[in-house]
Amino acid sequence: MGTITAATLIDRAAYLLEDTSNVTWARVELLGWLNEAQSQVVSFSPAANVTRETISLVSGTSQELPAAASLLIDVPRNANGPAIRMVSRELLDAGPYDWYTAPSTAQVKNCVYDIEDSRRFSVFPPNTGAGSVVVVYAKLPSVLTNESQTLEIEDAYQAAVLNYMMYRAYSKDTDYVSADGSKAASYYGAFKDALAGKAAGDAALNPAQGLSPANPAVQGTLK
Repeated sequence: MGTITAATLIDRAAYLLEDTSNVTWARVELLGWLNEAQSQVVSFSPAANVTRETISLVSGTSQELPAAASLLIDVPRNANGPAIRMVSRELLDAGPYDWYTAPSTAQVKNCVYDIEDSRRFSVFPPNTGAGSVVVVYAKLPSVLTNESQTLEIEDAYQAAVLNYMMYRAYSKDTDYVSADGSKAASYYGAFKDALAGKAAGDAALNPAQGLSPANPAVQGTLK
């Protein structure tokens, strides 16, 4: 959760637009673009809004993420403790049995995730419906409805949010203001650069960067 209010970024955008009286770009309009910016940041950089939650499982292998989740990051353990190992679907498919119809248990040993079906994940063994697991996921930001609310994404992304707001502002074309394509493109480029710079900095400081490459067939490389 961030600490910067929507009002702070709206004020900065109005200043850069030389429209501090909000004659051309109304504050409610800028707030809408701020909300859009937060969603775009999470789409490009899921780490901007990560949450950890315990969810109850349903019977079977197929499970669904919470409604606010945009992308699964990890399923580290059962709610009552035992660790869960993320594996590839191919690894389970290659087993000597049909893992979809294996005997059900309340505890999960393995988890399978396919980003092409980002709202769901699979568990093995099939669950009885009595189990629960801890999930870590990228959360879609809540819509801010007033300027006193704080950004939901981390403060480190405030430059990206502001650049996106400026991009949308300069894309506006009405009877009172003409779109400025060059400025819009420049601010969108700055938005992308800010995200890339944050990602590069995070990668350089990643404490797990010296570990073996992720391999679902090798214990420990996915944690």
